[in-house]
Amino acid sequence: MRSPSTAATSPADVTASAPLIGTPTPIPGTECRLGESPVWDPRSSRLRWVDLMGGVHHHTDVVTGEDEAVEVGGACGFVVLADEGIGYARNSTVLRRDSSGVSEIVDLDPDAVLRINDSQVAPGGWLFCGTMAVERERRPGSAVLMRVARDGAFQPATRGLSICNGMGWSPDGRTMFHVDTMDHRVDRLDFDPMTGEATNRRPAFSTDAFGGMPDGLAVDTEGRIWLAHFGTPLVVCTDDDGREIARVELPVTNVTSCAFGGPDLSTLFVTTSFRDGTGEHPHDGAVFAVPTDARGQEPRYWSR
Repeated sequence: MRSPSTAATSPADVTASAPLIGTPTPIPGTECRLGESPVWDPRSSRLRWVDLMGGVHHHTDVVTGEDEAVEVGGACGFVVLADEGIGYARNSTVLRRDSSGVSEIVDLDPDAVLRINDSQVAPGGWLFCGTMAVERERRPGSAVLMRVARDGAFQPATRGLSICNGMGWSPDGRTMFHVDTMDHRVDRLDFDPMTGEATNRRPAFSTDAFGGMPDGLAVDTEGRIWLAHFGTPLVVCTDDDGREIARVELPVTNVTSCAFGGPDLSTLFVTTSFRDGTGEHPHDGAVFAVPTDARGQEPRYWSR
């Protein structure tokens, strides 16, 4: 891959004839309103994911479809692994669940203007929570990307965003990739796994050539970015400058996010939504398993 650039890649740099890979298979019983935040849990060999607007986090056997579903009482923007249990969202509140029960860690916006959206654990065990305004007209410029500690302390990493969405890290942990959906762009930030500092945000590449709106993403062990494009059936694999390498096409209206999992972390799990579905695709809203030749990074645990 080329070294990072400071300007977003233009659509002319995108390969239109990249190969299709994998055969997407829906996981039984996973159809929901708005699937998001997939994460492989090696402790149980199951997939965790959320029905965001349904307010449920799931713990699913990807072979049988057997599922543990937990209602949270509000919009569930994410679920992540924690060193003891899991972390997840209820509207604007971050919670942890472990053997001692459920604890409310912090409410990131007591005024209820914002809710928590896509969130991920960074190298070093830091939790980053993206936000967005609940009301559509308040979204431009109101969102914040925050780092949240186990004790409830939080610190803004980037302000002035609109819809915080997918995030991932380079294999060496030194570069963070982040999507603000309304910008139709992937940005990169310098990241320090020791301190959790994310700085120097700048454009990595434009997503306009792929259609739809950029949503969740995963970064594999070779540093390739697998980006879901809402409003399309596509997960597009690019290098970190946005040049297309391959794509996955699913039999759905909207893809939302993706993560690697399975015993060797080579299966791409893709969440979808039935929003704006036409009825043409019976598996709209399902979670899909897609075999690949790539390998995902090891799952990370919220420990800081």
